[in-house]
Amino acid sequence: MEQPDPRIARNRARALESAAALLRTEGRDALTQARVAADSGVSRATVYRLWPDRHRLMTDALGRLVEMAHTTPSGDDPIEDLAAEIMSLGRQFDGPMRLVIATLLEQAQHDPAMAEVLYRLATEGTRVVRRVLAAAHRDGGLRPGITTDLAVSVVVGATLERHLVERKRATQAFAHQLARVLLTGT
Repeated sequence: MEQPDPRIARNRARALESAAALLRTEGRDALTQARVAADSGVSRATVYRLWPDRHRLMTDALGRLVEMAHTTPSGDDPIEDLAAEIMSLGRQFDGPMRLVIATLLEQAQHDPAMAEVLYRLATEGTRVVRRVLAAAHRDGGLRPGITTDLAVSVVVGATLERHLVERKRATQAFAHQLARVLLTGT
């Protein structure tokens, strides 16, 4: 099997880091292949070869931002694991990412490519929440009658509502209360 060229991997990583930084600091409109090339020092041709369309570049950059933000559950205490990931999810809804997410939610209603970006972001963004809740469900720790999918929806909905509508941050108290309600009903 032929090994991939390490220069390609380095260029991809540099460009992706620049793309993620642009999204984080300036928002979705600043993210173009030309700007990523200029900011990363990777040639335009390479950036266009790696991401021929802007939607895929945005998906990968958003995935990079979300990937960096996840916690590593200990598995010892599902309430603590879930509360930590709720806090992590909440941090994704702060700052420039708030605008990116709000824009994606709006544009996904009429643009299939943006709907795909939103779906990929949501899938990656809820990966750890889903894993913690699925383990709790499997171990009998999720309240009776609540499926993993419903619990994920409750976590995301409550956290989105708190950040995007109420414009409040998820506090430790909020995260623990939400985790306890889902896992113990108290």
